[in-house]
Amino acid sequence: MGLRRIVLFAFVLGSTLGVAPADAKIAYETRLPAVLKDAKLRAARNSDDRIETARQEILQKARSGQLDRPSPAKRRREQRLVALAGEVREVLARQEDDRPILVIVEGPDGAGKSSTMTRLARAFTGVKKVGEMHFGAPPKDAEKVHWIKRFMEALPQKGSVMLWDRSYYGRAVYDRHYGFADGELTDETLREIRDFEGLLRDKVRVVKFFLDTPAENLARTIAKREVLAPEKLGATDYLSYRDRRPIKRLFRRAIEETGREIPWHVIDMKERADGRAEMLKILKRELAD
Repeated sequence: MGLRRIVLFAFVLGSTLGVAPADAKIAYETRLPAVLKDAKLRAARNSDDRIETARQEILQKARSGQLDRPSPAKRRREQRLVALAGEVREVLARQEDDRPILVIVEGPDGAGKSSTMTRLARAFTGVKKVGEMHFGAPPKDAEKVHWIKRFMEALPQKGSVMLWDRSYYGRAVYDRHYGFADGELTDETLREIRDFEGLLRDKVRVVKFFLDTPAENLARTIAKREVLAPEKLGATDYLSYRDRRPIKRLFRRAIEETGREIPWHVIDMKERADGRAEMLKILKRELAD
């Protein structure tokens, strides 16, 4: 049995026997992910030194047994998020409004969208049926019908909630940047989004978030995955990190031009716990109206 499997076995066994994760050794990988055999991806990773610097820091913490050891301050921040989620549930429990709720979470790879959605889902659990959708690149046959069709099919039903990791805004940002949609970002694309949201506005309660995340945080997320879950990393993780500036410019334009029908909430995610707390406060305010 290899060293990594032994350490992983110890971690699983410790969890099974009731030992807190902080007291069990964490399996980690010292080698770079296999996907980085591709020279283009290596160049994207090394476009600056942030990822490697963060990886070395994480490896050092893993070797010393300090990686992911929850501090009292971190526990308090998580307890605060649980309390804020409970406040949202109380607001919803008092309502008779059964219109579906759509929460859109946009932001770059590494912004923590999935883990943030987990915290947001607590605000609805027990009072609404909750589902999630994670949108990636469009399927090969997407252009056979109108591009927005695949998003319409994922809308929440009456009395339920859907949390979206990315959305139809990908058409105006990622599809344009990576060539999945022909041509430059056009006013026509944004007009179609405005029209679509105009139709949604009275039928679905929609809350839109953009997670504004510093490059250092994005690099650290990639580095942590390299150490703990390298198999989860793919080409898009490294390419989107390299292309984060032009992608953010495209998003900035989309946000500026599509906030009239349904407003945007741009969330500072330098400190994730603070950003998530702000999102829960916004949900409480928006859904109370």
